[in-house]
Amino acid sequence: MAKINIILDRRYKRKDNTYPLKITIFRDKTIYIPINIYIKEENWDKVTQQLIGTKYRNLNIFLTQKKTECQAKLLELQNKGLLRYMSNEKLEKYLNGENDDEKP
Repeated sequence: MAKINIILDRRYKRKDNTYPLKITIFRDKTIYIPINIYIKEENWDKVTQQLIGTKYRNLNIFLTQKKTECQAKLLELQNKGLLRYMSNEKLEKYLNGENDDEKP
């Protein structure tokens, strides 16, 4: 099974000094799934993969849900025996919801 994390992507700094959060899936190659949330580096705990502070509780719940959704989709594909035959590009589109109408 692929490993899933949430990261602060420090490769892309915006003018307001925020960085995007992304879900990463480590397979034979890293797949980055954008979450469209931008935060400052000092607000991110990379060990717990959560925002620091009680005011971010709802956002942390949202991030956990997004990660869980990706895990569930990967597990479904693995149980159906389809994960090993999927290219990284097709998997990325599937996890982004770009082809939810189609079967993987």
